[in-house]
Amino acid sequence: MAMKNNIYNLRIAGLDIPVNYVSSFEDSRVGEYDGERREINLLLRLQDDPKTLMTTLVHELVHCVLDVSGANYGMSEKTEEQVVMAVESLAVPAVRLLDQQALLREGIYGGRGDTLSES
Repeated sequence: MAMKNNIYNLRIAGLDIPVNYVSSFEDSRVGEYDGERREINLLLRLQDDPKTLMTTLVHELVHCVLDVSGANYGMSEKTEEQVVMAVESLAVPAVRLLDQQALLREGIYGGRGDTLSES
């Protein structure tokens, strides 16, 4: 089942970053950030798997943020990938947890079975 509300554009630091869905890549990637064109490309079939789509989008978004901010200047591809993986696996879950806590304080989140966790 494809997502009904696909993301086609992100606004980062005042820039509109297109999000394109492509049928394939030349290798086994499922997503990429193209720094020259400043666009994110995701594998079309990810639309059938919302969790993987969002995880991949966040990963490519971090690459985009590093590029737009200039933080990746002079950084090797290997180092950039390590930074992206660290942000993706450590910072993003912490932000999601803070978001859940804010929703709990506002009384929006927190029915039976709702728990705060990093997953």
